[in-house]
Amino acid sequence: MTLDRNDEGTGELEIRPNLPLASQYVSAMTEIKNFLSLKGEIDVNSILQLRDVMKSEPLSLDPAREDLVIQSVNQAITELIKMREEEGNHLQADIFQRLDEVEQQAALIKPRQPLMLRQYQEKLKERIQLLAEGVDLDPARLAQETAIMADRCDVTEELTRLASHIKQFRQLAEADEPVGRKLEFLIQEFNREANTIGSKTLDGETSRCVIEIKSILEKIREQLANIE
Repeated sequence: MTLDRNDEGTGELEIRPNLPLASQYVSAMTEIKNFLSLKGEIDVNSILQLRDVMKSEPLSLDPAREDLVIQSVNQAITELIKMREEEGNHLQADIFQRLDEVEQQAALIKPRQPLMLRQYQEKLKERIQLLAEGVDLDPARLAQETAIMADRCDVTEELTRLASHIKQFRQLAEADEPVGRKLEFLIQEFNREANTIGSKTLDGETSRCVIEIKSILEKIREQLANIE
């Protein structure tokens, strides 16, 4: 932050001689006089006619007024910092509350994995029955395909990474340094895990939880626009 002082319009000016410049003028004039063997004296009126020998400047600010200005500026800066800290604390509390909501939705998804597996198994049976109508199903083959499906619909890894991202987000948000860009990147990772969970499930309730998580993440992303 910079502070400029504008003294225009006060009409309070002081005239000062530019002594270093005047001295150079006199030296130059003396040198010319001696070199050309000229007569006459160098008088003050001749010197005053020369450019920039005299200069006008605004009067210096009264020390008391200057101290008052500095105190006012310092107070304004202190109040601004305090306001930003309060705003940051409110913002952090709001974001952390939304992270709690993400964790709540993730906690609703976890116990539904057995149901997700049964849904996949039923869907697999329906497909096999349609393709092999009138043919006896091999229980072992069905179990093998079910195991493959179980691996494909398992969202344990995604939920674990989501929990890890939330922990990392909280740690970064409490750091005493600019972390806005890092937090935005983590939100992208949150969305990646949520999208993967959504793509793996046939369960309507799990899909609803994923949609809710993505909605919460979008609100957090909007809040991050106010963070450096």
